[in-house]
Amino acid sequence: MNGAQGTNRWVQSPFVIAWIILVLVIAFHSPRWWLLLQPNDDTIEWNRATIYLQQCLDPWRDDLTAAVRWRFVPQVFVWSIGGGAALALTLPWFGAVALIGYLYHLIKRQSNDSLKTVCATVVLAASGPVLVSTGWLGVNDTWFALALCYLAFGSNRAGLAAACLLGTFIDERFIFGLPLALWLRAMSSPAADLKGTLQTAVKLSLAALIPFLLSRLLGATLADRNTAPDSAFLLSSLKQSGAYLWCAPLGAWMALRFACLPAAESWLAAFLVQKRSALILLAVTVIPVALGFLLASDTMRTAGIALPICVWGTCRLVAQKSRTYWIGLAAASLLIPAAHVTFNKIIPINSLPIELLRLF
Repeated sequence: MNGAQGTNRWVQSPFVIAWIILVLVIAFHSPRWWLLLQPNDDTIEWNRATIYLQQCLDPWRDDLTAAVRWRFVPQVFVWSIGGGAALALTLPWFGAVALIGYLYHLIKRQSNDSLKTVCATVVLAASGPVLVSTGWLGVNDTWFALALCYLAFGSNRAGLAAACLLGTFIDERFIFGLPLALWLRAMSSPAADLKGTLQTAVKLSLAALIPFLLSRLLGATLADRNTAPDSAFLLSSLKQSGAYLWCAPLGAWMALRFACLPAAESWLAAFLVQKRSALILLAVTVIPVALGFLLASDTMRTAGIALPICVWGTCRLVAQKSRTYWIGLAAASLLIPAAHVTFNKIIPINSLPIELLRLF
């Protein structure tokens, strides 16, 4: 009896379920395996991977593109344990498992229905951070998305500190996602009035920005790291934004897909009760994403910083909505085609059977 209970507990663990959900998502939204086998910098699959692998060999080199100069946590990890290209390129997949497992854990706390919990997690897992991290080599969006979600909903102080410290140096999009994550956290605090929530959000923001601000200050002074390439890169991105902004709405949809529906419904319910708080929530969601669109052409990746509001909406509704609702959303998330959106390119994502046929 004890053995059976132990096996059942193991099967129902977030780690195992996360792998099952990831495999399910990949079955319907597969990477283009035939392109992953041969390096080609002209594809989205390898566009970042070549530089990422160079960083894994020497995380401290400063002669690479400005887009990755401050992104080195995964690279330092691979380098410190002597890992090779295989570990470096599978690390984003482990991030996907960690993110999905944590989302399952959060949703399970709000629901005692296993089917609804799994379906709701599938809806969130079929979003941009997971699709990008499994479809593009060397992109660790799931790790900074996990950091943002933990900042919004986590409770362990050491975990919160680690999220702020590590997330900052995984991808700068983490900084753009801070206002939303910390406002969601402040909304859940005991403070009942808007003033108290604002004060909590400001204090949290100042604390969370310390690693970012210190790194830029120390990098420009003690390390004598030239900041001119960073400024030039941002200015160049801003000038080029007109060429791809028409794709931004589609990039936003592909980043969040059907996970944005519970978020929209939950926001509307919150607006009817606390208008000003809900309007601030809308502002800290939309404004950072819009600014990110101007500074980075990977609009699908940028909109992924809004994942915490989708998690918030899902957790609020998972117990209220019927099984049919969540089964329908999960089915739509898997069956309705998705696409990668970067710059002005729209690349359809095929199912696993189709990609295996193309491979063999």
